[in-house]
Amino acid sequence: MKKYSFIVAISFFIINSGIFAQNNKAKADDFGRIILSSYVPDQIEGMPEIAKANLTNKLSQIATQSGMGGGIPSRFIITANISVDSKDVVGVPAKFMMNLNVTLYIGDAVDGTQFSSTAIPVSGVGSNETQAYLQALNKINVKAAGFKDFIENGKNKIMEYYNSRCDLIIKEAFSQVSRNEFDNAILNLLAVPDVCKECYTKCMDTISTVYTLKLDRECNGKMSNSELFLAKNQFDEAADALSGIFKGSNCYKASREIRQKIVDQKCSQALGKANGAWAGKDVEATSEALKEIPSDSKCSAEAQQIAKEVKAWVKQKDQREWNLEVKKDQDDMDIKTLTINAAREIGVANANNRPKVVYNTRIINRWFGY
Repeated sequence: MKKYSFIVAISFFIINSGIFAQNNKAKADDFGRIILSSYVPDQIEGMPEIAKANLTNKLSQIATQSGMGGGIPSRFIITANISVDSKDVVGVPAKFMMNLNVTLYIGDAVDGTQFSSTAIPVSGVGSNETQAYLQALNKINVKAAGFKDFIENGKNKIMEYYNSRCDLIIKEAFSQVSRNEFDNAILNLLAVPDVCKECYTKCMDTISTVYTLKLDRECNGKMSNSELFLAKNQFDEAADALSGIFKGSNCYKASREIRQKIVDQKCSQALGKANGAWAGKDVEATSEALKEIPSDSKCSAEAQQIAKEVKAWVKQKDQREWNLEVKKDQDDMDIKTLTINAAREIGVANANNRPKVVYNTRIINRWFGY
């Protein structure tokens, strides 16, 4: 049943985002991981804009190299400050020589807690200050072994954050549910990384509950829309309107009744096409029509009989085997798997449309000595 699986809508979720300066997009596989957002403060005196972009990219590469890159809005950042140790002009033609001290930080950009830091001295030479800056920054090796402890310390602190606040995260999720903020609740629960095993498991269980509550609230609307499409013989649209309703939802039984109407009306139409095509011995058209007939429809037995006739005819005429692909109903897949997958879809959409995370720059600036 090409479009009769009620989870078909779970599969597609890439939406443009303007959350981060590097224009990242949230993806489904971002969830369950610790994410570090790269951030470069505006206060670095004398630093060219192109050098800021270069530094931001370096920070993103370090996060990605450590498995913590991603597009989900995160309160946890990897950032850097630069101090110019020396700047000289030498030679003819003049060359600019710069010695920089780049200090990297990992921390909580919302409450301002610094988790980890490390310093890297770099130098560069160029025909102007900008070129010297860029050459120096290009010498930052994102794969350097020296970053290992820096990253691990930051990662451990973030894990401590989630483990110590797990009950509060879940409590806040239910508070959001009480305000009908289901999507925000789901996104915040999805932010808990799977390395925090106990908290992660609790949050995944909570997501199942939250998503079911969300579905119960939306159920009547889904069924009404499906009935409207069905009245217009728009079968695929009618089926899609029921996406996400599965066992455990209060309206599951009622949605199954609507689904059966869709299946039976669709099968009658498809069977008519199959009979017409088979009368003209058009095997391809007959096959396409038969593929549209669900195995649990009232037309299934008759469709199988036509399929047997086609198979025998093809065997006799062309001496080849002909097989009809059987479509299976996936509506009864594991409920928890469905809820988590559907919740991830919501999380991605919500992450990509959520306003930029507000960083506490006043406290972050203290890390840099401003």
